[in-house]
Amino acid sequence: MSNSSSIVALVNAARRRQQIVIFVRMAALMAPSAIVVAALVTWLVRPAAPGLYTSLAVATALALIGAAITSASRTPSQREAAAALDHRLRLEDRLVTSMACLDDSGPVAQLLLRDTAARITDVRLTRVFPLEMPALFVWVLLAAAGAVGLASARSDSSGL
Repeated sequence: MSNSSSIVALVNAARRRQQIVIFVRMAALMAPSAIVVAALVTWLVRPAAPGLYTSLAVATALALIGAAITSASRTPSQREAAAALDHRLRLEDRLVTSMACLDDSGPVAQLLLRDTAARITDVRLTRVFPLEMPALFVWVLLAAAGAVGLASARSDSSGL
């Protein structure tokens, strides 16, 4: 693989990885939040149908669709992905500059591409962009569990 193609491949893979990280983070907040809302609405309204668990399933599915749309709309550009890699790998703007020099056949550009390609050979994107839960995740999850418990207790006591 040439220097240019290895740089472009890493930047494109970083874009995909960042999109996955955005999806996981958004889903980690949106799904439990939707569960809280669905459980509380069910608890307040006590609908005979569709029932608590159907409402929770629909709310979770809608939240995951929302997370997918959000991650798709926030996919970084190649330049943004290269800048994020430069920052996290402390490459001092080598990737951003290399992306700008891909079509340049001059000796300085080729030296830069070769140097950048050598520095990125062992990069593991799962370490550069790890899947981390948002800080509020535990609290939103606890709220979801509490709301489901409250709605379940009420639906059980009312015979639904």
